[in-house]
This record gives sequence, structure tokens and C-alpha cells, in this order.
Amino acid sequence: MMKKVLYSLLGLIVLLLLTIILIPVLFKDKINDEIKLAINDNVNADVNWESFDLSLISTFPNLKFELNDFAVKTQGVFAGDTLTSIKHLNFEMDLMSAISGSQIKIKSIDLIDPFFKIVVLPDSTANYDIAKSGEETETDVEGKTTDSEPFKLLLKSYKIQNARVIYDDATTFTYLDMNGLTHEGNGDFSLDNFLLNTNTTINSLTVIYEDIPYINKVKTELKADLEADMNTFKFTFKENHLALNNLGVGINGYFAMPGDDMDFDMSFKADNGTFGALLSLIPSIYASDMAGMDVKGDFTLDAYFKGPMTDNRFPSYGLDLKINDGFFQYTDLPKAISDIQVDFTMDNATGINDDLVMNLNRAYALLGDYVLDAKMVIKNPETDPFIDAKLMTQLDLSKLGDFMEVEDGEKYQGNITANVSAAGKLSDLENENYEAFKAEGVITILNMLYGSKDLDYEVEISSAYAYLKPELFQLTSFEGKIGKSDFSVDGQIDNLLAYMMSKDTLVGSFNFNSNLFDVNELAGEEEEVVTEESSTEEEEVAYEVIEVPGDVNFILKSNIQKMVYDEMVIEQFKGNLGVKDHRLYFDNTQMKMMGGTLALRGSYDTKNVKKPHIAFFMKVDEFDIQKSHEQIPMLGEMLPGSKNFSGKYSTDFSMVSDLLPNLDPDYNTLAGSGVLETKGVKVSNHPTFNKIAEKTKYDKLKSFDLKDLMIQFQFKDGKVLVSPFDMKMGPAKATISGENRFDQTIKYDMDLAVPRTAFGAAADAAVSQFASQISNLTGQNVPIGNTLKFKVVAEGPYDNPNVSVKPAGFEGEGSSVKEQVQELVEEKIEEVKEQVQEEVDKKKQEAIEKARKQADKIMADARKTADRAIELSKKTANDTRAEGNKKADEIESQAKTPIQKVAAKKAADKVREESEKKAKAIEDKGKKEAEGIMSEAQKKADQLIAEAEKQ
Repeated sequence: MMKKVLYSLLGLIVLLLLTIILIPVLFKDKINDEIKLAINDNVNADVNWESFDLSLISTFPNLKFELNDFAVKTQGVFAGDTLTSIKHLNFEMDLMSAISGSQIKIKSIDLIDPFFKIVVLPDSTANYDIAKSGEETETDVEGKTTDSEPFKLLLKSYKIQNARVIYDDATTFTYLDMNGLTHEGNGDFSLDNFLLNTNTTINSLTVIYEDIPYINKVKTELKADLEADMNTFKFTFKENHLALNNLGVGINGYFAMPGDDMDFDMSFKADNGTFGALLSLIPSIYASDMAGMDVKGDFTLDAYFKGPMTDNRFPSYGLDLKINDGFFQYTDLPKAISDIQVDFTMDNATGINDDLVMNLNRAYALLGDYVLDAKMVIKNPETDPFIDAKLMTQLDLSKLGDFMEVEDGEKYQGNITANVSAAGKLSDLENENYEAFKAEGVITILNMLYGSKDLDYEVEISSAYAYLKPELFQLTSFEGKIGKSDFSVDGQIDNLLAYMMSKDTLVGSFNFNSNLFDVNELAGEEEEVVTEESSTEEEEVAYEVIEVPGDVNFILKSNIQKMVYDEMVIEQFKGNLGVKDHRLYFDNTQMKMMGGTLALRGSYDTKNVKKPHIAFFMKVDEFDIQKSHEQIPMLGEMLPGSKNFSGKYSTDFSMVSDLLPNLDPDYNTLAGSGVLETKGVKVSNHPTFNKIAEKTKYDKLKSFDLKDLMIQFQFKDGKVLVSPFDMKMGPAKATISGENRFDQTIKYDMDLAVPRTAFGAAADAAVSQFASQISNLTGQNVPIGNTLKFKVVAEGPYDNPNVSVKPAGFEGEGSSVKEQVQELVEEKIEEVKEQVQEEVDKKKQEAIEKARKQADKIMADARKTADRAIELSKKTANDTRAEGNKKADEIESQAKTPIQKVAAKKAADKVREESEKKAKAIEDKGKKEAEGIMSEAQKKADQLIAEAEKQ
């Protein structure tokens, strides 16, 4: 009996051990698949991991979980972006606590090489909002689950190693980047009150608020012991030390999160009161550990952050920073930057933005032998900003090397003098009460020169004079050279001070003149790719769309005698270049290039920076075809085989298109139309005509002169569609239509008529072959006239297309032999009529030519009317947008509190969205009207020509 009991117990132990060993092995794949499926079914994201492992035997009674190469890819607006990725994650937990469910005892959590990227768009759309909508967990009135037993997480320690955290919030204008973050903490989370020991290091910390980098790539260390009260969720700083590069800061106080809000009472004080510690925050100085520098001076920093933070309230805060008798000198340089005196305070006792007062009482320094002296006060930054600022300095750039390190090969010369001041309220500027706002000053630059071994050219400013007044900033002259390029600029900014104080749209106009502007020299040589290996991030940077600013309204009136760009030489360039509302536009632009002239107007629009847009209207007069092919790559894509043409062409066309990330046109969105005229064109060795010549035995198609043509075309469905047109190739005649595709393929139909006499010695063989084909079709011996007609189809790559040539009238399917013979008989009758009525045909041809001229005029007039319709719709649409923006701005301007501003912003965005829809509808209607006008005109023109041809 005893043996049976022992055997039974032994069996149970063995079974338990086998279960512990085999469950993770046997069911790992199934568990892996089920977890992936469950997660992906409940989130709007792609969640995946390379592998995971469960283990009981090595950690029993703890369950060890390991996850490798975990990643979450977002969908929708953020499609393809990585929300988070973790190279390796593992944690150990008490198995029995997981089974019981009331208390989860986790021994440790470890994350290795994690990446987190949080993005919030201006409309509050967030990339982390990936949960699918579903049934909510039942909660009581206090928001707690209705489970009878409270849930507790009993964590002992956690660690994050080498993390990258990016937080980009457009609603608060905040950007945070923590690179190389390592954080670990331990404490007994099972207790209501315990000591949490934490240690944090960040290799590079960057904090940007409203485009101002307050902390830039700073090495950060924080060792903090926090007294944790889990009942009130209050954490009080005990022993702690924060180091920003060499600057040490002590922290006192607490922060608490008792509910949805937060409460702070924290103070900060620099515990290393030396000027050198402050200098260490400059990345370039810190990188060399301030070696080779003599640094002196005192530095003090005191700051506080106190009060509740709620949806409609921000804590009070303040900062007091002083530098006394600052001094630093590179030991190998003769002079120092000395007598540095800074007294800066910032205080907001209420947390309300408009109560912020910033006071730079003094900023003074001796730069070698030259003085820099400045001060500034800013009050009421939201309601009616007040500023009182002054800057005075004079500097000989040739003396920079006396007190600061200058790179080898760098050259500085010239004198800069600035003495400007401004004091007053923004409202006085807006109301043009310039007497109440005091602003004056002069900035001059004389004989300035800058050179560097990294530049192939030197930058010279022979003279520049600028004047500051309350109502404007005037640049009376600005003359110099950049390499071989010379320039002369003058103009003014109408609202510089108002822009600086309120971030309003910056308005200005300038004149730019140059005798030579060499874009190639300024752009520099393209760097060769050494290896094929390059990161995705580097490729994206290389092709990043250039965003046009939305808060600038500038116009640059240009007059350039000669401009060199790539292989193009442009002369007598005149026109207006403008920037407004995220849009770069050209107006009244004219130039001479490639043997002809170009008139241009158009725009590059980045309102939607992910899908920039271009719209251009061009008039080209007698451009050289060969030069155009060599210097304009897009022409080769639009007109495959253009390299086989020589001569001149003129064109008048419009085009609109979205752009790809590399700024090439997205041909699927390309639309437009135009007319192409040729002059003195010769065709030589064109692949398509060569094949036609081989199949028809008409060798003159390999090289021939073209009679001047007028060809209508349009961009549609990613193609260039060419309307039917007539052309003569020596004695041969053809009617051609078809399409060019941007993948360098073509598809063309040609009705070709060749006089029998044009074949020369090969005529008999060609006629015999032609007659044989007809006889095979008709079963009869049908005589052939003096003109041979062919149906030609060319399709495929332009440099090697498939070409089929068949006798005209016999290439179709389904027609009877009798019908084919009848068609041939009718054709012969028409040939006889032509011979008998030669004079009649001559008059008929004259009538056709006259009809074509009338048709061309109809199309030209229609184009003007269509363009006016489009322009009128665009103007009406822009007025609609402007009115919507005005209403939206009024809504936002009436909001005072943060909550009101959030609500106002959403309402304003809705108004802008509605106005944009209306404007788009107006533009679409204008385009539709224009298309209708052109379609109707085309019908009239075709009818006019058809009637003339019937005479």
C-alpha cells in the first residue's frame, strides 16, 4: 500500500515536471499565433515580433517571458510609421499570482534598445490612438472595475536600456528627443509608502518649444530617490542630483497625480555655480571637454514650478539666471571674451500666459576689444505684447581669430556696426500709431568677406545699409558677390517688429539685380556615393520636400542678365518671384534660353507638404529641339525619341501635377493641354520611322525634312495624348495620332500614302508585294494605282517599337471579300477623279487650308476663354479661402483661456476646412467649364475642317 502511494506521488511529480518542461515547447507556436491575431484584431496597427519564448523550468516557480524584435507600425494618416519597436523584452512573474489574478507579482521587467515615437498633429490626431472601438469595461461611478477584489501589481524592479524616445506635439509646439536613454528603478510596489530608487542617463537630450531649442543635444544624468505615497500618487524628492553636461542642479519638492490633474511644488538650484558649468551646455564646447580654455566667472540659477496643472490652469513658474564677471579664453589665442555680465529673470506668478514677464536686464561682453551690449523686456505676450529692447555692437571680422577659434582655411574680413532699439506695444504698430512706438537704428556692413575650405567660392558684401523704423525695416542697398555671381538688393519689410512680437505674417518686397548668377557654382558638385549601403533615413533626407513657409508674404522682383543652371544658359531673366501662404509663385517671368524665349507663370504649392503641387502656364517661342532634349530631362519623357529630331519648336501649354518625394511630377496626376508648332525640323534615324521604311521599302523615311506642323496635345491618365495631325515626308503624306507614355513607350496609328514613283528602283517589288496581298484577300487580280496606302501601327519602347504595316482597307476583321473589293474599286475611282479634276482639288485644298486657319483661331480664342474661366474660378476660390481664414482667425482671436483656445482652434479648423471644400468646388467647376469650352471649340473646329474636306 505504501509503495503504491510513493509511486503515485512520484508519478505526479514526474508529470508536473514534464508539464513544466513541455507546455512552453508544445504550445509556443500556437500561443504566439493566437496572441498576434488577438492584438492585431483589436488595434488599427500592424503588430509583429520575430520570436518569443516562455520558460518555467529555469525560473520555477516564476514564469519567464522573452520577446524579440517587437514592432508596432501605424496605419491611416501615419501609415508605415513606427510607433514603437523593442529589440528585446523580458520579464519574470510569479506564476501562481498570475493564476489567482488578484495580485500580479512581477519580479523584474527589462527593455533593451526600445524606440518610441509619439506624434500629435495640429488637429490633435495622435499616432498612439490605435485602439479599435469596442465594448467598454463596466465601471462604477468612480471609474473602478466592478470586480469584488482589488487588483494589485507588485513590481520589484524595472530597467530600460539604450532607448530612443521622440515626442512631437504640434498642439503644444513641443518637441522632445531623448537618445541613448537608460533608466532603472527598484522599490517595493506592494507597499502604500516606499522609497523608489531611480537612476537615469541620457546621452543626448533635446527640448524645443515653439521652434526655440532650450536644450540641444545635452548629456543628462539624474539620480533620484523618491518617497512614493501610492494612496495619493505623490512623489517627494529626497536624495537627488541632476547633471546637464557639467552643470549640476539640485531638486527639492514634490509632484503628485491624485486624479486626472497634477500638482507641483518644485524648486531647482544650480549646485555648481561656475561659468564653466554653464558653458558646458554648448555642445561644441562640451565635446572637447573645454580643453585648452581658461574659464572664470560665477553663475547662479534658481527656478521654481508650483501649483496645480489642470485642463484650464498651468502652474506658476519662474527663473533667475545671473552671470558675473564671466571670462573665457582659448589658451592659444591672444585675446578673450571677457567681462560677461548677464542678468535675466522670467516670472509668471499665475501660470496665465499673458502674465509672463521676461527681463534681460543686461547682456554685456567684451569680444576682444569690441563691445556687445543688449537688453530686453517683454510683457503681456498674448493680449498686447510690449517690448523694450536695445542692441549695440561694432565688430571687425578680421579680429575674430583673436578671441575665438577659426577653422583652418576660413577667412573673415569686414566691419559690422549695429545700433538699434525698439520700445512700445504691438497695438500701436497695428493701429499705425508710430509716434507712440519708438524704434530706430542703423545696421551697416562694409567690405565683408568670408571664405572656407568647404566652399569653392568666397562670399563678399561690399556694402549693406539697413534702417529700422517703427513702420518698416528698410534695406537701402545690399551689394556683393558670391563666387562669380554678383548681386544688388534693395527693398523693405513692412512689419518686422509686429512679426517678431506677434508672429504675424511677414510682409516685404525686394528688388534683385545681377549681371551673372551661376547656380552651378553655388550648388557645388554632387557628392559621389561611395557605397551602395545607405540608411532609409539618409535617403529620405536627400529627397525631402522643400516646404514653403506660411507666415511669409514676400515678392522678389528679379532682373538677371545671365544665369547658368546645370547645362542651361539663361539670359535677360526678368520676373517676379513670390512667397505666400506655403506657396512659391512666378509671375510675368520672361527669359531667353536654348535659342528662343520663354514666358512663364506658375506656382509650387506646399500647403499639403506630403503632396506638393505645381501649376504652370508656359509659352515657348522657337526653342532648339536638341538643346531642349539635352537640358530638360522631362522633355525626353514627354516626347520619346526627341533626340532624333533637329530644328525649332514653339509651344503654348498649361500643366498641373502633384509631386513625388523626390520632386519629380506624379505623372498619374498630371493634367493639361497645349499646342506644339515646329519650324525647319529634320528627322534622322528615328527607330519607328526606320522600321516603317524597312517594311514599306520607302528608305526616305530614315531621314527627311518635315513641313512646319501644328500639333494639339493633352496630358491625361499619365500619358501625352496627341490629336490627329497631317504631315508630309517628302512626297509621302501621313495622318498620325497616338500617345507618348512616361515610361518611354509609345502607341501611334498612321495612315501613310506614298506615290509609287517615290519608291525608285524598288517600286516594282513593292507594288508586286502589295498587289499579291490584295489578291490573296479578294481572290481576284485587282490593278494597283499610282499611290500606295498603308495602315501603320507602332507600339512599345520608343527605341525598339513593334511596327505593323498593312495595305490600307484590308487590315480589318469581319468584312467580306466583296466589301473589300468594293472599297478598293471606290478608292481607284477617287484616284481617277483626282487626276481629271486637278484644278478642283487645288481649290479644295485652299478651302481646307483656310478652314484649318479658322479652326486654329477658334481653338486659340477658346483657350483664352478657358484660361479666363480657370483664373476667375481660382480668384473666387482664393477669396472664399481668405474669407474662411478671416472668420477662423476671428474665432481664434476671441479665445483667451487655454480651454477656449483649444475649442476655438477646433472650430476655426472646421471653418477653414469648409471654406477649402467650397473653394475646391469652385475651382473644379472652373476647370469643368474650361474643359467644356475647349471640347465645344474642338467640335466646331473639326466640323469646319470636315465640311471643307467634303467640298
